[in-house]
Amino acid sequence: LPKFEEIVKPTEADATDKAVAVAANQTALAIAEASTDQIVKDEVLKEATIEFDINSSSIEQGYFTLLKEIAEILKSSEDVKVHIDGHTDGTGILAVNMALSEQRALSVQGGLISSGVNPKQLSISAYGPAKPIADNTTVDGRQKNRRAEIQVIKIDPAAFLKTQQELQNESDRIENARLEAEILAKSGIKAAMTLQEVSGALPVNSDNSLSFEMVNQGLNTDEFLVTITAPAELGAFLARANSPGEKVTLLRLAPGEKFKGNVLFRIPTGMVDGQKSTVSVKAVSTQYGDVFYQKEITIVCSAPLVQVVAKLSRQEVAPGEKLRYQLTILNAGSLSARNLTIKLQIPSQVELAADPDVPFIQEAPGMLTFKVDTIDSGKRAEIHVDLKLREDSTIGQELTWNVEVIEGKLQRRVKSTERGSVVRSK
Repeated sequence: LPKFEEIVKPTEADATDKAVAVAANQTALAIAEASTDQIVKDEVLKEATIEFDINSSSIEQGYFTLLKEIAEILKSSEDVKVHIDGHTDGTGILAVNMALSEQRALSVQGGLISSGVNPKQLSISAYGPAKPIADNTTVDGRQKNRRAEIQVIKIDPAAFLKTQQELQNESDRIENARLEAEILAKSGIKAAMTLQEVSGALPVNSDNSLSFEMVNQGLNTDEFLVTITAPAELGAFLARANSPGEKVTLLRLAPGEKFKGNVLFRIPTGMVDGQKSTVSVKAVSTQYGDVFYQKEITIVCSAPLVQVVAKLSRQEVAPGEKLRYQLTILNAGSLSARNLTIKLQIPSQVELAADPDVPFIQEAPGMLTFKVDTIDSGKRAEIHVDLKLREDSTIGQELTWNVEVIEGKLQRRVKSTERGSVVRSK
């Protein structure tokens, strides 16, 4: 585990290391002093110091009497306050020492609270190694620097309230300045985005690309996180125009620089004719999440919409009589239906009286398979099958017909079961 403080021999550092160390210590001191409560002092009632072991924030038992004595003073009047400063020696890592110095101050604060002191009477600061009182090159000096300093102060209530108001005013001023600077910085982020519009419907089972551009119109280099929002089945993503296989999620643009890319997606076979989907591209500033640019478009799917209608020439038929079965396949979709396979399962009570008017294959007893190349949008195809009822058919029996239409590459299936003619007596 890393040590908070280490007993090391001082070594000669080069100029760069010294400059870094000085800057780090100055930063630590500034942070600590900025976080310190400004207390209006009326009378210092008591000052004390608690020393700590190396790497430790635990208070030794010998200091318990001191803490009890300070607690009694605090409980005697609400106008008495205590401020605790935490410190470390000068060895080890600065950030770790800052945390350790804070923990030492918190340990003293916790000891007083456990003795019944109101937490509102206590305040702390953490200085790390920034304020040594002894030589850090000696063991003795480092021991003295590992400390928490306690100051017990009686406050003038009126002056204290005035100081608190001044602190609040200063805090408000700093916050307002920060907000003004943020507004100014946001106003400097300027960009323009374009996304290609779609004209007409997009066919199912097709790959598509929409051109996308974004240009930085600001005076500074800016970064943007880019997200594509679309139905998951489209698999939409942004790619560079010259590298379509590379997904882009982060744009870093210099002033005047333009990004050219494409939003790639695929219309799956499962979408239905006329189905609408929204594709949105959003670029959010990595510096300010509420600064963003967005474009969206609506795409419409084009697909075949096949329906099958069966019609029998007679509602009743006697053994030995003929009947005609008319099969009509309609395409109500906006896209042509291609490479259709129509499978007709005829009842076992009938047999072919003549070959149908469309070429067919009899794959199994009673199963007729037909092929249709194309049915354009709004068009239909008809198949006529002439049949004869067998002589041994049972009177009163109902004839059942099963039809299935399969659309080529899309593998869409439409099924229909028809219950039509009833066998009657001659």
